[in-house]
This record gives sequence, C-alpha cells and structure tokens, in this order.
Amino acid sequence: MKRLESREVKSLIRNRIKKIRENLSLEEKNLLEKRIYEKFFNLEIVKNSKTFLSYMDFKNEVPTRKINETLIKLGKTLNLPKIIQGDMVAVLNNNRFEIGKYGISEPLGERFYKNIDVVIVPGVAFNRRGDRIGFGKGYYDRFLSEEIYKNSLKIALAYDFQINDEFSGEDFDIKMDIIITDKEVIVVGE
Repeated sequence: MKRLESREVKSLIRNRIKKIRENLSLEEKNLLEKRIYEKFFNLEIVKNSKTFLSYMDFKNEVPTRKINETLIKLGKTLNLPKIIQGDMVAVLNNNRFEIGKYGISEPLGERFYKNIDVVIVPGVAFNRRGDRIGFGKGYYDRFLSEEIYKNSLKIALAYDFQINDEFSGEDFDIKMDIIITDKEVIVVGE
C-alpha cells in the first residue's frame, strides 16, 4: 500500500510541476536558463571535468543547447543519450540527430564506452536529498547504476519551483550529487 501512495504522490507532483513548466513565458524561461547556465559553469568540478553526458531538452525542461555548445567550445567531450533496444546509452556528439521514440532529438554517432566525469540529468522534480522524479521510465536510474558510471558526478538542472520535499526516492533510485536551480546550488549531503 505504501508504494502505491508513493506513486500517487509522485504522479501528483509530476503533473503539477509539468503544468507550471508548460506555462513559463519565453522571457521567464530565458532569464531562468541564464541563471542556471552561470551557476553551472561557475562550478570548479565543471571547469575541471573532461567528459560529459548532457541531454537534449524536451517539453520545457531546462534548456541545454547553450550548455552543450559551451562544453564543446571549451574542448570538453560531449555525449548525449540515445535509447537503443529499451536502454539508454551514451553516444558521442557529432551534431547529427534524429527524432527518437519519445519525440526527443537523439544523436547519430558512435556509442561511447568510457568513463564520464559529469552526467547532467533532467527531471520533473527533485528533493534536497538528491531524489528525482523523472518521466517514470527509469532510463537514467538504469544507466547510472551501470558500473562504469557509478562514480560519475550527477548534476541535475532544475527551475526553483521543481524543488519539492514532499516525496521520497525508492531504493533503486539513483541520487543526484548536485542540483542547480535558478536560485541556488544544492550540494546533496551538505
């Protein structure tokens, strides 16, 4: 019964936050994106890391185009996620894309089999304990639980209204290490 209640809470939070996100004006989105971008690139760990997995934003997620472009300009190795046979994999960015199963742009390139220093993780909601609510498919949790990525730093990008401490993560959920919002940088565990 408890699991059902947890899923119901997550579903309510997911729906509420998605509506708020969908109603952001372009002006609001641009202002919040700029604040998140600045906080992201001010982190020492970002400056010192070499390999990244980012994402292609979808349905009013925090935009990542400028972050991705800047990572490339800084000489970082940029990977992007692709769903292959039901699993998420890292693919080396080569600026060629196709629309994937869920309507999200996915890279056309070679699969990247090496360690990734920083994984930028999307989500619908996050709590201050590092738990996240995604779209409910578990792609990122399965990906991040692979041995090669267990030591990757997990950074979530979120609007401040996406921080919600009304839910708890499940045992199988992978926690974020840092959550960057337009208002603050949350270092989980501090």
